[in-house]
Amino acid sequence: MRIVLSGYYGFGNAGDEAVLAATIAELRKWIPSADLLVLSGDPEATSALHQIEAAPRWPLGRLTRAIAPADLLLSGGGSLLQNETSWASLGYYLLTLAIARWYRVPYIIHAQGLGPLRGALAHRLVAHALAGAACVTLRDEASYALARQLGAPEERLLLAADPAFLLEPAEDAEVSAILGAAGMAPDQPLVGLVVREWRGAREALGPLARVARMAREECEARVVILPFQFPDDLEVSHALAALAPGAVLLERELHPRTLCALIGRLELLVAMRLHALIFAAAAAVPAVGLSYDPKVEALCEGAGQCWAPLSAPDEVPRLASEAWAQREATAADRAARAQELRSRSSLAFDAIEQVAQSHGSGL
Repeated sequence: MRIVLSGYYGFGNAGDEAVLAATIAELRKWIPSADLLVLSGDPEATSALHQIEAAPRWPLGRLTRAIAPADLLLSGGGSLLQNETSWASLGYYLLTLAIARWYRVPYIIHAQGLGPLRGALAHRLVAHALAGAACVTLRDEASYALARQLGAPEERLLLAADPAFLLEPAEDAEVSAILGAAGMAPDQPLVGLVVREWRGAREALGPLARVARMAREECEARVVILPFQFPDDLEVSHALAALAPGAVLLERELHPRTLCALIGRLELLVAMRLHALIFAAAAAVPAVGLSYDPKVEALCEGAGQCWAPLSAPDEVPRLASEAWAQREATAADRAARAQELRSRSSLAFDAIEQVAQSHGSGL
């Protein structure tokens, strides 16, 4: 069975690559005989990173030739069906689904975060795409509610969770080597900071620097700054490091499994990037979200993480201090939520297996 995977892959974003790594691993468990092909912005890099066949996601002719002979198209995870980023992004992912429908290739909306959708046309187009799906799995309750509002058939709709909750972390020795090379002792408490460029992000650097000072002076912890997309996150990460004496900026591009394991070592994380917060939730690490997008709020609410809007960054030091002080008291709740989210994430792959069995052959 030929399964084509479509998403924001091959662009150096650790979060999306984590989604892809987890999806590949789970598909190989659930459907061992499946022949997988990833549509990528950089097929060579994707093949090297994930040891998988990859094809260009554009131009149109290459995209069509990849989808047309497939037995199943998997769209997602990620935040693909939204036009907050741009109409071009939404248009591309709707086009992939339209090609699948034209060639009678069944498709699944896989573990996606739905929206935001701006304008009546976007709502109509996405509603049409959802209606044509063999199955729709959403990663959070807000996305599920929006899908229901758009008229997605309830019998084909499933509340799941982000595939990255199932990502297997790298070996502990690899993380120890990275931290040691950066001058950090293996038994030293660590606090992580993750930032990205966005409107208002620079105004948040001062409050984040206060978190770093609190970590150093009150918690006796070392601060590590983790870029999640290369090279996009480097400039703002350097700007934060300049305001946080003693903080270590890990400038090398790390495999998603390595980032996952590294965040699992932290005592506290403060992050803008969604998948940094997902890695923390999966490892039951206390975390504070700085939300620039509804998807961050949705994750924090579901994972029991406190958060502040990017428009109010001065709240972050207080929230970080409270999360640190309560980390032992809240440990059991975090562990229970992590298990629940992993279980929900597995539901998406159970649904894929069922669709594959009903539409495919040779399973």
